[in-house]
Amino acid sequence: MPTVRIRCWLWALASVLVGLGLPARAEISYQTGHGLDLGDVNVAGYANLVGEMPQDRRTSLKLDDMSLFVTGHVNRIFNPFVELERTNQPLFYGTGPHTLADQPNMVLERIYNDTYLSDEFTLRAGKMHAPVGEWNQIHAAPLVLTTTRPLATQRGFSAYVSGASLLYVDAADELPEIQVYWQPVEDLAVRPKTLTRRRFRDVEGAHVNWPIGLTDKIGVSFQRSRTVGSDEDQLVYGANAKYSFYGFSIDAEATVSSISGGNRPLYRRNEGGAYVLGSYALSEQWSVFSWYEHYVDRREKAQASDALFGVAFRPIPSVVLKVERVKNFDANWGNPTGYFASLAVMF
Repeated sequence: MPTVRIRCWLWALASVLVGLGLPARAEISYQTGHGLDLGDVNVAGYANLVGEMPQDRRTSLKLDDMSLFVTGHVNRIFNPFVELERTNQPLFYGTGPHTLADQPNMVLERIYNDTYLSDEFTLRAGKMHAPVGEWNQIHAAPLVLTTTRPLATQRGFSAYVSGASLLYVDAADELPEIQVYWQPVEDLAVRPKTLTRRRFRDVEGAHVNWPIGLTDKIGVSFQRSRTVGSDEDQLVYGANAKYSFYGFSIDAEATVSSISGGNRPLYRRNEGGAYVLGSYALSEQWSVFSWYEHYVDRREKAQASDALFGVAFRPIPSVVLKVERVKNFDANWGNPTGYFASLAVMF
């Protein structure tokens, strides 16, 4: 089955490249962090090497992500994007039993086409990241602030949309960015169970981001969906914010899910949490960061809280080394206590 999946995804990638009709004498250029330009096509990606030393669990070294992006800029109608990803590729494991989560996978992370209806409006169709907060949309290891991912950015909502989305971006950056989306069926290219906790269908929602200055923003999210298998209906409300001043940066996200229906027992009918992360740039290369987060899960009796402190070194913009310590206070699920490190490269 994995071989068949890989062949199908490579076939999809090849079909996109053929559809672009690459000219025989396309201009070729490469820039670290930007990728390889082949005429109207850009080929880029990133790799993330992760070392983990969690308390009471196995030490590991793995290639957590190896992603390949292929982007085509052809005309107003045809502008495809494909992201293929190799995940959980083990390089070293300490003593202890293997679990299903240790298995490597090849996944089709995203595949969609953008049609530019006007200078402000874009119609996107295919499989994409759901715009719930900011982290889920950025997601690439060299771009996010920590090796460990906050729970509020990945639980309690559908992280993907297989359908259509309408995006609005004000050319003058004076009005908020708006994205509405709709998924009428189940996921396209379903992720393995080892990589996702729940599958969703009938997904619809919206995200609004208000820019504040060059990089700062405040956003709100809404999503309605139904879980596959348990038939739980859920409404998700989210908020995100980023504010920078004098070398300091504060990032925060929160989500709250209201659950109804379903055929499985739950500890509670509301799920959600939040994190607040502060970082300070010591220099152009060095920075320190810390967060505190709290999360309540519908199927976990205990509530999870943890704190993180870390340091990052970025020798060049496309390479970053992160080392961090996580302390879990209240639960044996979620982000575990331990030391974590990563070397992420955008190529």
